[in-house]
Amino acid sequence: RTRGTDVNIAISQKTKLYKSGKKTVLDLFCAAGDFDADKAVSAVNEACDAGYDKCLARHVKAWNVKFKDTWVDFDENPAIVQGFNFGQMHLNMAVDSVWTQTGVPIKGLTGHGYRFAVFWDMDFHMFPYYLYTKPDFAKLILQYRYGQIDKYRENAARWNAKGVQVPWETQNDGREVTAPWLCLQEREIHISADASYMFKLYDDITGDHDAMVEMGAEFIMETGRFYISRIRWSDKNRRYELPDIGCPDQYHTFADNNFFISVLAAWNIRYAIELAQDPQYKGAVRKIGLDDAELSEWRKIIGNFYVPKPGRNGIIEEFDGYFKLSEDLGGISELYCSHSQAVKQPDVLAGFAYFEDEYSLDIRRRNYRFYVDKTIHGSSLSLPGNAFCGARCGLNDEALYYLGRSCRMDLDDVNLDTERGVHMSGYAVQWFAVVNGFGGLTLKKDAVCLSYNLPRQWSKLDYSFYWKGQHIFIQIDSNGINVLSDKGNKIKIPVVYKRKKYLLAPGKKIKLRK
Repeated sequence: RTRGTDVNIAISQKTKLYKSGKKTVLDLFCAAGDFDADKAVSAVNEACDAGYDKCLARHVKAWNVKFKDTWVDFDENPAIVQGFNFGQMHLNMAVDSVWTQTGVPIKGLTGHGYRFAVFWDMDFHMFPYYLYTKPDFAKLILQYRYGQIDKYRENAARWNAKGVQVPWETQNDGREVTAPWLCLQEREIHISADASYMFKLYDDITGDHDAMVEMGAEFIMETGRFYISRIRWSDKNRRYELPDIGCPDQYHTFADNNFFISVLAAWNIRYAIELAQDPQYKGAVRKIGLDDAELSEWRKIIGNFYVPKPGRNGIIEEFDGYFKLSEDLGGISELYCSHSQAVKQPDVLAGFAYFEDEYSLDIRRRNYRFYVDKTIHGSSLSLPGNAFCGARCGLNDEALYYLGRSCRMDLDDVNLDTERGVHMSGYAVQWFAVVNGFGGLTLKKDAVCLSYNLPRQWSKLDYSFYWKGQHIFIQIDSNGINVLSDKGNKIKIPVVYKRKKYLLAPGKKIKLRK
């Protein structure tokens, strides 16, 4: 029985020793889970009686069922494909109904790194992956976050803020567990908006509106209230700003007006105002005591809130004063970095992920090339992130380079840290680099949007995903794109390609020419 959570775990083990020709074979069977000892013994006895070969066959069959939802096939270097599939295996293995208690720890359950804590990796990187591939489990992540909302309120009050502040690191009780010496507990505030955006994505892509009514509206309005309480008026600049924050690029823990945080905070506040004005969420408005006077104050603040914009050269400054830092990237480490333009992972590029439509392709490409050169990959997210952003910009050769390096990170133990656990969120971003990047997929509230972006080095790319509860398969080759609707689907699926809209019936296929 676990001490902190009072959970029963039963483990039963049995060995089978026998002769097979001239060989002596030892089979080891183990059963574990949240059940009593008698069930564990019964399970391991059944497995032993069935034998290794039958257990293996059942495992392969079960895996193929799981893998169908996240199926991706592309003809890359076999070592890259192996690394990619290794990541998908771990993302699938992490799926469990206990998410409402544990969330998805940053290392899954593969190692002791970060003490099985949950970070923004779950909300910003892994949640969209599960939303596209296993929407039922994605809802469990929402329930995990919402189930801890009272603890998040306490966390905000701890730092003299209002509303809901999601802890930078938390576990199954909702408390902040980040080490104080990191100076991140009160500064890494983007995670509140990261968590809130999950509810919007889920509402848009699944059509399951109950989650927004029952959980999302309250959560988003309370995180909006939090950001309002953190914003400050600048007499010097005559505008509202977000000072004294920590960048997702953790080489710069003390900063003002970080682009990534500001663009997400602005969305969060505006969306909170929108929800508060919708009659269907009046219950949430009443529950949190949000009145017209407070909403009026929110409108005044967001109307003059500063979000960094592209300069004359098209480059967005990561935070105030970044351009004045040293351009020397030599000798950078976690303890020697704040003076330099070196970034652990490029915040500006991550900021484009949800707000791509607000920035032209030219602006995104300019920032990609500028910040990729500043990135020294102190984070496991930088390689797959660069692959994703490069592919979304149509810079496929560069994107393939970063994808290849990312896919081998754990199997080759590139960072000499795999014994602490695998890099779960990087695997999710790899999937998006392939599917949303090279696969040209963009899911909207009202349609499935596709574009042709197959790398010149590949002859094919196949994948599947869910939209509005419908399972859809994509096949891409040098001629174009095949879009197939599962025969078990219930509705016609609107597909947009080259500004033309198609309706795909259940069990049918449409061919989109290159």
